Amino acid sequence: MSPPAKTDLPLKGDPWSDSPVETIETIIDVVQLPENEDYPGEDVVEIINMQRETTTVYKLVDGRYMNRTNTVYIYDGKDTWTDTNGVEWNQEVK
Repeated sequence: MSPPAKTDLPLKGDPWSDSPVETIETIIDVVQLPENEDYPGEDVVEIINMQRETTTVYKLVDGRYMNRTNTVYIYDGKDTWTDTNGVEWNQEVK
């Protein structure tokens, strides 16, 4: 049996086509990311500290949180996030 003919054109439905958007969409369809069921808390949270500073934090796969300046926050599972400097933060009430 001979190998299939090779072509330089992307095949229809080829998961690794030349289009980055199609490739990313295919990867998202194929890879099922685990839900963060093992870690309590919302995926995105607005938090505030005692100095009235606010930031938005995003849950990472390992359960920690991070803001846009790459500061890491540990969530206690109840109502407090603690940053790497030991500053405590709570969910901002709107």
